[in-house]
Parts: sequence; C-alpha cells; structure tokens
Amino acid sequence: MTKKDPQIKHGQYALPPAWTERYHRMYPELPPEIFDAIYALRRTAQRVDNAFSAWLSNTDLTPAKMGLLMLVWAAGDEPVTFSQLGNQLSVTRATISGLVDGLVKDDFVVRVEDLVDRRNLRVKLSTQGRRRLKRIMDDHCRRLTFAFGRMDATELTMLTQLLNQLADRAEAISESTPL
Repeated sequence: MTKKDPQIKHGQYALPPAWTERYHRMYPELPPEIFDAIYALRRTAQRVDNAFSAWLSNTDLTPAKMGLLMLVWAAGDEPVTFSQLGNQLSVTRATISGLVDGLVKDDFVVRVEDLVDRRNLRVKLSTQGRRRLKRIMDDHCRRLTFAFGRMDATELTMLTQLLNQLADRAEAISESTPL
C-alpha cells in the first residue's frame, strides 16, 4: 500500500478499514481489533528488528549475538551455561554453539569448563569483550532511552506483561495438537 490511510496517524499501524471489515466478514467470531493488533505487532516487531540491526551495523555483532552478550553481561562474573542461554533466547543448543563460536573468534567471550560436570560448557565475557561491550551498551542504552523515553514505568510494565502473555499463548498453541 503506497497511499497512507487518512484515518491512521503517522507511526500507527492498522490495516485499512476495508481490509479489517473483510477479515471480520470472513471470521465474524473474532473481534475486528484482533486483525489490527496482529498487524501492528508484526509491523512493530519488524521495525524494531530493523532498527536494532541498524544500531549494530558499526559493530561486529548481529542482533542474536548482541542478545546473547547482554545475557552473559547481566550474569556478571558468573559463567552462564549454554542451556541457560538457549532457554532465555528460545533457541537450540546448536544455535548457541554457533553464536558462541563467533563471539569467541571475535574475542567477546571465552568458554569455561564446568568444574562439576565437564560436559556442561559455560561462557563468560573476555576482558576485551567486557570493554568493547561497555561501549556498545552505552550507545545501546542511549538509543533505548530515546525509543522508549515517552513510556513511563507503568506503561513499560504493561507492555511487557501483554507481550509475555501473547508469547505464552502463541507457544501453547504451537505446542498443542492441530486444531
């Protein structure tokens, strides 16, 4: 759609009213707002992902690597297991291994053997990685402040709760038997 709908303010995402009406005619059991909500969610997620990628374009990091680094950084000096990272990022151990391999190569992290269970690999920031990540995080936090600056703590909490609720429901649907 190249022409902006006059009913939609800049920065807001909703389907054109005729499209929403058509969906609602086809699926009258669903509230029409559900179509606007999923459209807004997908558009917003894409724009946030694009912005995040652009923010990282002057680093050696992808959004996935940055997400992993933020978790390792948040753990402080405590090495993090691959399974903890996989659970937090909702990805497989193989994906974590690939991300860690790249971050080790780029000297952001080091692997640490688990003293109790040698099969259990852990990862922590390297000295160089800690310094580099600090600079990246400082810039990242400035950008987040700009992006979310108009939302107060209550709104951010509500947004987080709603997104988590939606994620839980979506996960439950994908894990259940076909409808």
